[in-house]
Amino acid sequence: MLPPLLQAGRLFYRHRFSQISGLVHIQIFSYGCVVGNQLQHSGNGKYGKFIGQIRDGNTNVGDFTVCHSAFLGQKDNKGSTGFYLAYIGEHFGKDGLISYIELGSLGHWGEWHVNYSDGITRIPEEAVRNQYIMPWLEAFPGVNMLMRRPFHIAEAYGMGLYNDMTGHKESTEEWLTWIQEGGDYGQAEEKDALGSMPDFWKTAPSGGEFTSSVSMEQMLVTDLEQTVELVRKSHTTFLGPKYADSQYKDGYDKVLLNMGYRLWISEAAWKREGQEDCLCLTWNNDGVAPLYKKWPVYLYLEDPSGNTVEKTEINMLLSSVLPDTQLITRTVFETRDIPALLKEGYALSVGIEDPMTEKPGVRLAMDCAYQNGRNILWQKEK
Repeated sequence: MLPPLLQAGRLFYRHRFSQISGLVHIQIFSYGCVVGNQLQHSGNGKYGKFIGQIRDGNTNVGDFTVCHSAFLGQKDNKGSTGFYLAYIGEHFGKDGLISYIELGSLGHWGEWHVNYSDGITRIPEEAVRNQYIMPWLEAFPGVNMLMRRPFHIAEAYGMGLYNDMTGHKESTEEWLTWIQEGGDYGQAEEKDALGSMPDFWKTAPSGGEFTSSVSMEQMLVTDLEQTVELVRKSHTTFLGPKYADSQYKDGYDKVLLNMGYRLWISEAAWKREGQEDCLCLTWNNDGVAPLYKKWPVYLYLEDPSGNTVEKTEINMLLSSVLPDTQLITRTVFETRDIPALLKEGYALSVGIEDPMTEKPGVRLAMDCAYQNGRNILWQKEK
């Protein structure tokens, strides 16, 4: 099985946490599902459970269970939802491990829809829905939330959006229409429940997963170009948990090349500013979305023995490098006459550091040597 379609960054998927560095997954699922104001329970226990597995690759490295008897048998379960989220947020929401949450809570699989034609209670009105959403914001401060639809609360809090029908042409185009135009929410029989959020992807991510209604063969082989185009239109940054196995690696790789950011430097030029050397870098993004997190960017000067003699931060905000734009940065070094040192065997590289590990780990989309998370700009051939 291929890994989920992800880029550098840390992710909490709707039922999965996924840390890219080390591919650590935390799965969370419940014996019950809240539908409307009622809990639809699939087990025979007397209390609700959140059961989780912490995984490193394919190895289970830990389990946890959260129980709360008040979760069942109540007409109003919002308090129970807050109890769970406060508990999980206390453990996982304060240390920066989680960057994104694709927000579930209501409907089948937490996907904001129910089969009301079978007599199941419809999704509740906006005021009630928001009471299920707010505990997530409180439990996970500083985390980017994503919603299945462009609800007004998503617009108000600058949330991202996700599409669980990725690869299905008609459903994806309907989702894109919601985002562009807003409109009604049939699941709740509610007029003007959706807002227009055409530029949401500039500040918050677009996620989702491949649809189960179309085969991987069709999405990643027969209709690959269509799938790629839908992903690009959606400004997708990550997809999962449903993704391809190794049989479809060519299509998988093609989709991955058309997701998220593709940062690169088109020009690096030295300028003299007084007695100091200034390096001007021209940054580009050939992807479909920015790198959303405020990760610091550094230049590293190494001597011929590989020792770092100067590390200087570049004054830039990565999220401002949008697709089809350029950003020129200017960085002054304390070390004098660096161009001459480079001719003597010194090396200069650039790296984007993960604040949690304090190590660089993002490879730029350009033809250059890449060592220990650093992209080499100058290095004398040996």
